[in-house]
Amino acid sequence: MSLPDWAPGVHPLIVHFPLVLLLGALIINLGEFFLPWLKRQPWIVTLAYGLGWISAGVAWLAGRAAADTAKVADEILPAISHHSDLATQVLLLFGSVLLIRILTDFLPPFYHRVLKILALIVALAGGAQLVETGEHGAMLVYKYGVGVQPVRPELSKASNHTSFQAEDRNWTWDFKGSRPVNGQVRGVWNGAPVWWERAVTGSEPLGAGDTVKYMDPVTLADLSGTLSLELDKGAGSAVLGFHVQENGDYDYLALRKGTLELGRRVSGKQEVLEAKSVSVSGFLTLKVVSNGHHWRGYINDQLMIHAHGEPGPAGKTGFWVTGPDRIRLIQAGFRQLSAD
Repeated sequence: MSLPDWAPGVHPLIVHFPLVLLLGALIINLGEFFLPWLKRQPWIVTLAYGLGWISAGVAWLAGRAAADTAKVADEILPAISHHSDLATQVLLLFGSVLLIRILTDFLPPFYHRVLKILALIVALAGGAQLVETGEHGAMLVYKYGVGVQPVRPELSKASNHTSFQAEDRNWTWDFKGSRPVNGQVRGVWNGAPVWWERAVTGSEPLGAGDTVKYMDPVTLADLSGTLSLELDKGAGSAVLGFHVQENGDYDYLALRKGTLELGRRVSGKQEVLEAKSVSVSGFLTLKVVSNGHHWRGYINDQLMIHAHGEPGPAGKTGFWVTGPDRIRLIQAGFRQLSAD
């Protein structure tokens, strides 16, 4: 059975089932305290919660898949991530309700009423969260057009941004040419220093080789960053660095040795959050979108990896590229995400 042509995925077709089943289970749960016949049949309430929780789990999985394939403006991704976080909380709350009610059957009757009241309190919190999640999902559809058509909402302009471009694709560094003198050659681009340096193995998440760096002083938190370049025969490495701190800590999206990875460097130690083997060469565009706990890495606008980690503090942004051969920089830039 295939999806209808108009359906962007399974999620919008099934998402209303948990809304009805879980809210219906909550109403039945309230009736358990007032209807004697329902009080004598507690399994009905537990079954209702079980069906609702299973349907919510299926909708949650379908929603994660839909979020990772949605073709939307980067500014909308924070709203999608927030919707995902709300749905996760709903799943946890009603999962707790179901667990409490199941455990009640294995405990002495003395505990039943207290546990059922506790389960109802958690269910009421879950119901409120479910309503908020549904409202937020409606906002994604009716305000941002997610899953409806490729529209772009009117978004507020970013208050902080940096963007720069090499004209006519002719900004080229040839690493087989002359070497830096005394380790570094400095210049200025867009008001900030650019330099080559002989990287020491292990000192950067790039390996050994000549490195070209650019670091912008503007600090960003939730952000989208891109780097378009040409890697000769797939050799070399490229990194988009963000949340860069004065002590040298930073988060990054790196393409090196056939692996795309999202990670962070803290106190000199590198932590890889998510990695995937890729095969790329020639002209390509790397993109990272970071908001809250969600980090996404793209190659040529295709989502490749989606990691979850602690939100990084606002910090500087930049990039560094390393190549044993020729690397041509085309375009790079970061911008702050500011969707409501």
